[in-house]
Amino acid sequence: MGVGKHGEVIFEIRGAPYRPIEIPLNGQMARAVQTERRKAGLLNLKLGPVDAQPESSVEFVLLCKLEENYSALQTIFERLASQKNSINPDTWQYLKIALDSYLTELPALRKEVQSVNLSTGVQALDTSISNVVKAGYELIQTGDATQDAQNPLAVWAALESFKRKLHEFEVQLWEAGK
Repeated sequence: MGVGKHGEVIFEIRGAPYRPIEIPLNGQMARAVQTERRKAGLLNLKLGPVDAQPESSVEFVLLCKLEENYSALQTIFERLASQKNSINPDTWQYLKIALDSYLTELPALRKEVQSVNLSTGVQALDTSISNVVKAGYELIQTGDATQDAQNPLAVWAALESFKRKLHEFEVQLWEAGK
């Protein structure tokens, strides 16, 4: 990070012990940039005063919670998708509990989305959260109903629907983070 000849801040994020391996959705980019600026400001007085800590807004914290929930749901989806031909009943029970746990968190986060004035896409994000919850519970019902019959095609169809709604959620979360 540095200062250009016209006073502009120039930065490049490279690997360092305090940096995350990945910077998920763009809502978290602001925190990474603030951290970089703070560290550079300690070495370059031309950057001006440096805050002790990067500031967190209500919107940023909410987007972080939503991104964590999205990441967990994506991991569960990938685990289920890897077993599309035959889902082991014990594995299904374990993943179903995890899926239910993360789906249960979403309505409370949805209420927060409705009460916080995000810069863009609040309605679309709200709708996508609702759709993910609905598709997730349909997946759980289908999985439970087909465990005795061992009908992987029914589970796969519900899983594909969940995948589409999860992707919608990802897109709307990205838009809300702009």
